[in-house]
Amino acid sequence: MKTKSVWIMLMILLVAVGSAGNTANAWDTWVSNTDPGTAEPPAAPWQAPGPITVQPGGQVWIAADNSYRATNEKVATFDMGAALAGAGATASGTHGYYNNQGGGVSESTATGPTAVPNSNGQKYTATFTPQPDWEVLVVDIPRGGRGLRTDVDAQPTVSSACSATTADATSMTIDQCVHDGPDDVMGLTEILVFPETGVLDESAEILVLTGPGSPNGRGRQIFISPAEGGEWFGEYVHADPEGEERLGIRWYTDSKGIQAEQAYSMKLSMTGAPGLWHAYWVYDATDGEWERFRWLSRRGMADVTTVPH
Repeated sequence: MKTKSVWIMLMILLVAVGSAGNTANAWDTWVSNTDPGTAEPPAAPWQAPGPITVQPGGQVWIAADNSYRATNEKVATFDMGAALAGAGATASGTHGYYNNQGGGVSESTATGPTAVPNSNGQKYTATFTPQPDWEVLVVDIPRGGRGLRTDVDAQPTVSSACSATTADATSMTIDQCVHDGPDDVMGLTEILVFPETGVLDESAEILVLTGPGSPNGRGRQIFISPAEGGEWFGEYVHADPEGEERLGIRWYTDSKGIQAEQAYSMKLSMTGAPGLWHAYWVYDATDGEWERFRWLSRRGMADVTTVPH
């Protein structure tokens, strides 16, 4: 019996904020129906999004091409779309690669893919250390069934990365945090942090500065906004965006917000040890969504969930 091919139209769109990338070549995406190995897009077998034939039981590779940063850890969120998920496709692997200065290609340490809860099998997250030049999601097509021809919105999106996260006896510093994405789909206007184990010092003065620079000093809650990011403010809050009551800090602006490649920093003062984990939220006013992270105080972002507003 002749096996029917599965025809898939991969139309890759970028709709969410992400980690540091190549501004001049932001959000280039590529597809392949044969294993690309360590080939960097756009080299063969990578091709621009378009019609692609996949046999039942085969695989599709989706790549997001940005830029290497040795000091960053990247959390990537891939959305392969409702049609692929509805056809029973599942993500089975992720890879991140970067070019060595002396030649050759190295592979980042990758954790994932992990299915995002309540996404109907569409979204997966993966963590890469260090931030690679290009990230790859491997999607398995189920065996059996009839062939299909459909349009699939495969949306590999990269969520966030920071160059340095450090903690001492009574504070945590997030230094030079950078998000990335096309300028017309990004405008971070709120950033919230809620310690999960440590306790914020609510008596500490809130100080907002304009960058560039790194936050220094003790006994203050400090936020440094990018010079182009407008005027920012800070306040203590007692509930997160999902309504859970807990003490946190909110940084916000009435301007267009933080754009791609603009860095911000903060230093949080605690009543004691900062603890290991923190709930971390950013709001993109352009698409009306919160991104929720769990922040590891000595490493960086560990996982991410997109929360419609």
